[in-house]
This record gives sequence, structure tokens and C-alpha cells, in this order.
Amino acid sequence: MMLSNMSLRVNAERLKSRLETLARIGYQEGEGITRLAYGPEDVKARAYVGDLLREAGLTVRYDPAWNLIARWEPAGQVEPGDRDQPGGQNERGDDNGRSSELRSSGSGLSGRSLPVVVMGSHLDTVPHGGPFDGALGVMAAVEVAQTLSENGWPIKRPLEVIAFANEEGTIGGGTFGSQAMAGLLGPEELIWLEDEGSALARAYRSLGLNPKQVPSARRPAGFAAAYLELHIEQGAVLERAGVPIGIVQGIVGINRYKITLWGRAGHAGATPMTERDDALVRAARFILEINERASSYGLGTVATIGRLEASPGVFNVIPGRVELYAETRSLKEEILEELESFLKKEVGSAGSLEVVLKKPPVAMDQSIMEHIATACNALGVGYQFMPSGAGHDAMNMAFLAPTGMIFVPSRDGRSHVPEEWTDWEYVTLGAQVLLETCLRVADR
Repeated sequence: MMLSNMSLRVNAERLKSRLETLARIGYQEGEGITRLAYGPEDVKARAYVGDLLREAGLTVRYDPAWNLIARWEPAGQVEPGDRDQPGGQNERGDDNGRSSELRSSGSGLSGRSLPVVVMGSHLDTVPHGGPFDGALGVMAAVEVAQTLSENGWPIKRPLEVIAFANEEGTIGGGTFGSQAMAGLLGPEELIWLEDEGSALARAYRSLGLNPKQVPSARRPAGFAAAYLELHIEQGAVLERAGVPIGIVQGIVGINRYKITLWGRAGHAGATPMTERDDALVRAARFILEINERASSYGLGTVATIGRLEASPGVFNVIPGRVELYAETRSLKEEILEELESFLKKEVGSAGSLEVVLKKPPVAMDQSIMEHIATACNALGVGYQFMPSGAGHDAMNMAFLAPTGMIFVPSRDGRSHVPEEWTDWEYVTLGAQVLLETCLRVADR
């Protein structure tokens, strides 16, 4: 039977205060927040969050990928499973005293054999970033766990709060910590970890970790009953619609291409317009066509030309060759395939197309989406279903557990900049929806 929790509320002032404290770590006036992965500011932020989690009654450890993992057990249960997992150590590097650190919820319900409910996000930022990207998801998860702990709220399943390492990919690939946890590290990342001279390997050694042990952070599919992540939207869809909560349907797939378009170089003054084969003009038409084509699919599908170089690149020579980099994103694999076919057709025989990257779309779990919607209805909160155009740790956790994401509005749709902002009312509302959803999943 679902427990009524309408009287249970997150502490809005505490959450605000902690986010403000976190935002001062790595902050420079006029420059925003810089907490690069594995750097001193990232280390300081993780220490701060770890202290908060211990104060809330959770036991804290780091896995070999430097993911911070905190756990809260139902009453009377000793943490199962993880002490047998690779890297299942507390901050002292052993298991001593773990059960004494656990806080009882007073429920008397056995969670020993039940998969956990996981909440989390990341603490690192891009250079000159804002105060909410990633940080909101971690601090809201801390707030939910503390609210449950201090109220002795009875739940059936253990809870975990995870602050993933290196989501932004400022060293190595993006969503690195969650990729390691999901066993999704690719050949390039594994090479970086094996190469003692790589920046990534040096970063792990600076933390006292063995980079070659990072893949052992992998956890088994099914260890969690659900993964929940609260995040700012990083776009303007919710704000423009006047809707406070977005329920993410899926995280878009990403295809990237290096495209070369050929023409014929010639004298810029002596070649009449009617006799030109200008590769840059071809590229301009190409860019407009792919933009129009992507727009025809509606919300969730985009195409971007992020880099372009004309050759020979001088004022008085007609460009004979253009290299450009195209990226397409969509929730639907078939749309990505259609766009790739369109690109190949447009390039034709007077150019070449090379696939640089392919990441398939990742759907969020239907049952989790329904739990989020039910939570919003119970709270009287408006919501809409929507895609995520950006990548998140949730895209990797979806390979391990049923996964759901909750979005709150970003002012002017801005993110990854110092001006990134989400109003405090939405911060509190998002955390409350996270709490309500967590309880529905934990007690089902």
C-alpha cells in the first residue's frame, strides 16, 4: 500500500543555502563557476557533499572511478552486496565500522534483498559555468535523503545518492563516471586509463587511485530498482510554455560527421560569377537544407554545423574545398538514419562523408515516467513530457536500472554560462517532485 507522504516536505531554505555554499566553490566574480573534473575545486565540492551525507546518516564511499556513493538502509539492515563489489570501500579503504555508520529509518521493514533506489547527478562544471547544472541533482538528492532520515520515514528499499565523476568530460570523455559504473567505457577511454602519461591517468593517480582499476567500478544490471535524476532543462521549452516540470521521455541520440565538399579554386577577380564552382556556396546551400530538413521533424530533432573551414582560405581565391562538421540529434533512431541518408544524398559525388560518432537514443522507463506524473498530480503541479537534447548520467544508468529524469525551467534557456539560473521556487518544486517520486518507487 502506498504510504501517504503529503505532510513530508523538503527543507527549501536548507537546500537553497547548500546550493549557494556549493556555488562559491570555484566561483570567480564575473567568470562564473569553474570546477573542472578531478581538480582542487571538484575535490573540495565532493568533500563538502560527503560531509553533508554523513551528517544525514548515510555511509559514504568512493568507487574506483571516483564516483561518490552514499547509502541509507532501512532499519536494522547491514548493507548487502556492495562490500563484495569491486571498489566497495568506505573512505578509509576498508569495511570497518560500516554498519555503525548506518542510520535506522525506524521502519522495521527488510530491505536487505531489495534493489536500491538511486538518485544523483554530478558536481563538476564546464569552465565558467553556472550554479545548477549537475549540482541541483546532487543537492536535491541529499535533501531528499536527509528529509527521509530525519523524519524516520519508513521505506522498503535502501537509498543511494551518487555524485558521478567527470560528467562534463573536461578530461577524457563525458559522463565518464556513470559510463564506468554501467560498464560502457569505450576503447578510447580504456586506452587513456592504460596510458600512464595521459591526463586522465594522471588525474586518477593524483587522487590516490589506480587508473587501471577504474573499469572495476562496474555494477551489475538490476542492482537498482530505479535511477532518478533532477536537472535543469538547459533550454527554454518549459519557460516558454509556462510549465514548471518536465518529464523526460528520453535522451537524444547523437550522430556526428566530417563532411568535405569540393569545388574548383580560381581567381576571385578574374572568374565570372556564371563560371564559378564555389565550394563555400555549396556549403551554404547544404547548411540551409539540413537545417530545414531537421526542423521538419519537430521538437527533439536538431541539426548543427559547429565547425567550418574553407580552403585555401584567402581573400582573393574562390574556395575549392570546404570541410565542415555536422551533428544531428533525435529521440528516434529512424530519424537519425533518415537524416544520414539525406546528408549522403546532398553531399553526392562532389564530396565525402565520414562518420565521427554515433550514440543511439536512450528511452526513459515508462513506469518511472508514470510515477513522476503521479507525483506531480498529487502535488498539483503542472508538467509536460519532453526530450532531453543534452546528454546526462541518466543515459548510462538506463542500462542498469529503470531510469527517469525530472526537468525544471532554465531562465532564458541558458546553461553552461555564468548567467545560468533557475528560480528558487522551481528548485524547491523539483526537489519535492523528486521526493514524492522516490517514495513511490521505494515503496512499490
